[in-house]
Amino acid sequence: MTFEADLPFEWEPDNASFDINAHKKLSILRYETKYSFDSDKMSQHFKKNLLKSGREFGCIDVKKNQKSIHLLFAKMGDRRHSSAAFDPQTKEYLSRNSFKIKNLIVSTLHVDNFPDENNYLNLLVFNGGSIKNERLFSQYKYFLTSSQPKQLGFNEWELRKLCFDKFENNLFEISFNPVKELGFGTTQQADYKSETHNILDPNAVRIKELKETNNIIITGFKSSIVSGHDDLGKEYEIKFEINGKGKIELEFPKLSWIDLDSDDEIEIKFYEYARKIYDEIVSKELYCLPTKHKIAHNQTSLDILSGVPID
Repeated sequence: MTFEADLPFEWEPDNASFDINAHKKLSILRYETKYSFDSDKMSQHFKKNLLKSGREFGCIDVKKNQKSIHLLFAKMGDRRHSSAAFDPQTKEYLSRNSFKIKNLIVSTLHVDNFPDENNYLNLLVFNGGSIKNERLFSQYKYFLTSSQPKQLGFNEWELRKLCFDKFENNLFEISFNPVKELGFGTTQQADYKSETHNILDPNAVRIKELKETNNIIITGFKSSIVSGHDDLGKEYEIKFEINGKGKIELEFPKLSWIDLDSDDEIEIKFYEYARKIYDEIVSKELYCLPTKHKIAHNQTSLDILSGVPID
C-alpha cells in the first residue's frame, strides 16, 4: 500500500527551545575500565564510526576537550501513529488510517569519557532508561577487548554524610538497613517516606535516631536541588534519588531554554545541565574502592578515586 505526499497530518518543524520535555527522568552511573585513556585515539575512532543509515544505535556527536571526550549516542526506531479524517463540510469524523514513521531518534544517551587517577578510562553514563548497557558497551569493543566496564558504587559512610550533612533539611525519603539494631528484629531494608509534597522533619525522633546511630546503613535517599544553567530562563528544582549501588536518578520538569536554534543544541545543553547538577550533588569522596580496599567508617580516605573532570 502506498500513500501520496498529501498525508492527513499537519507537518511543521518543531525547533522551539521552550518547554522541552524529552527527558523526564535520567539515570547517571559511573564505570571504570582497564583501558589506558587516549583522547586522540578515542576521538578519531568515534568520528570515523558515526551512526549510519540502517543501524539501530550509534554515536552522533563527538566533542573532545582537554581532559575528556563527550559522546552523544542515539537509538533509532519506528513509531506508529493514527490520523483522523474529517468531512471538510461538516467537520465530522469519517475514518482513521495508521502510519509507521521510520528513521526516528527514539532515545539518546550521553557519555563523559575521562581518565581516573591511574589514567584508566572511566565512563560517566547519562541514560534515559531505554538503552541497555550491552548496546552502549558494544560501541567500545575496539578499546575494551578483554573486559567489560565495571560499575562503581558509593562508599557507605560518605553516602550517610551526604544524606545528613548536605540534604538533611530537604529529604523526601530515606532507605536504610538497620542491620541488627535493637528494635528492628530481622528487618534488612526499611524506608521512611514523607507525606506527598512534604519533606521529612529532621527533628522527628525516628529521623534523629537514624542520624545518630552510625551502625544503621543508609542505602539511599530522595531529595531535590535547585540549579540553573546559562542557557535556561530560570533556575529549576530538580528532584533526585540516589542509592548505594552508585546510581543517581534525576527527575526534570519541562525546561525553557533561551535562543537555542536546533534540536542537537538543545540535546547537548540538556546533558550539560544534567552534568552540572550531578557535580553539585556528588563529591569525589563518594565513590568507593573495590571491596578488598573498603574503608572503615572511622578511617580517613586517602585513596578514594579522583573526582570526575569537567571542561
